[in-house]
Amino acid sequence: MLEQWRGAEQPMDGRFPEEWVASVVNARNPGREDVVQEGLSLREDEPSQTLRAYIEANPEEALGAAHVAKLGSHPGLLVKLLDAAERLAIQVHPDKLTADKLFQSAYGKTEAWFFLGGRRIGNEAPYVLCGFKPGMTREKWERLFHAQDITGMVEALHKVYPKPGDVMLIRGGLPHAIGPGNWMVEIQEPTDYTIRTERKTPSGMELADHAIHQGLGFDQMFDCFHYESGTEEDMLRQCKLSAEIKASGQGWQMKQLIRYADTPYFSMDQLELDAVSQGPAWTTEGRFAVLIVLAGSGTIRCPDGVQDVNQGDQLFIPASVSAVVLESGDNSLQIVRCLPPEL
Repeated sequence: MLEQWRGAEQPMDGRFPEEWVASVVNARNPGREDVVQEGLSLREDEPSQTLRAYIEANPEEALGAAHVAKLGSHPGLLVKLLDAAERLAIQVHPDKLTADKLFQSAYGKTEAWFFLGGRRIGNEAPYVLCGFKPGMTREKWERLFHAQDITGMVEALHKVYPKPGDVMLIRGGLPHAIGPGNWMVEIQEPTDYTIRTERKTPSGMELADHAIHQGLGFDQMFDCFHYESGTEEDMLRQCKLSAEIKASGQGWQMKQLIRYADTPYFSMDQLELDAVSQGPAWTTEGRFAVLIVLAGSGTIRCPDGVQDVNQGDQLFIPASVSAVVLESGDNSLQIVRCLPPEL
């Protein structure tokens, strides 16, 4: 679906289900540790320069003075597009405190999923596995892992079937797996610490030990899990967010998908414009933004110039840009905007 979304004539599935957007984070892909710029976004106007290099050279222009004063020259944010053709391995990411303790990292990996749609693969609609069912303990989870009881691990997690437009917040420490057929935007803290509990992917690719425990070892990796368990209703109450219309006008509406009240690590909203419409002025308030054109085409205007945009385009809007106005073309336009940690 990534290739189809980008307009490929013959879209196909491949080994890599993710596209990283406006990324300054090095990926930790098993078997590709030697790829120097793995995961880093490049500028379209200067293809030899990474976004990270631009930000490090111009931190206040790129991120804003208040952001730099509090968080330094790191955006504190990673955005992805994800299309799973098979179930991803059962996994967990450390929360902020655990990441600091075990990885000496300023960031954990709380993430959120905005479901754009999906496709039926096999005989089942797209699903996700999320959160322990009642009765789980660390000892039970370790036994399932060492026995490589995949059925037992899958059945220990809740299975839910998201619908297009749903949003789920997956806090660090919560075990999960994205099932086949999901098509989503993922927003997260900017790390790639992924603890996996399956030695083989569902398609049979063997994972090296380091790809499973990320260097922690097979005992300490279990410190990354939160072992609170509960009913599916308990899990959804903690994870599922409700989108609401934040503002609207002639031919447009803005939905708030993720609020800072939900998590201080990021926020996300969506602007939808009817054909041949102009949206509101997005004031940046001295902060940067990451935009993804989900559908349609149009124009983005800011004090320094005009840029045509089309489905599949991904933009980093520096904090120095004071305001942004979007206009749709002959088709409706859908944009998702991702914002960095709360200041």
